[in-house]
Amino acid sequence: MAGDHDNLLIKNAAIERWAFMRTNLHPHFRWTRRTIITGIISCIIIPVGTYAICWTEDFKWNLTGIRKGQTKEDMKIKR
Repeated sequence: MAGDHDNLLIKNAAIERWAFMRTNLHPHFRWTRRTIITGIISCIIIPVGTYAICWTEDFKWNLTGIRKGQTKEDMKIKR
């Protein structure tokens, strides 16, 4: 198996600090203006915007096929 079994590898201190902060994120988290804005954008604005775009695009297309011998008047088409 791969790995540093005898502590032969030199560890990068910056990567070690980043890894420690990443694994222990919940005790070090603080609500700041940046985290609040990021939370609002990612949890509210993007989902609502995606829903609004999908809702408006849904009424622009009618993908119902016409069968042989059928006319448009026979079908109920969204307008």
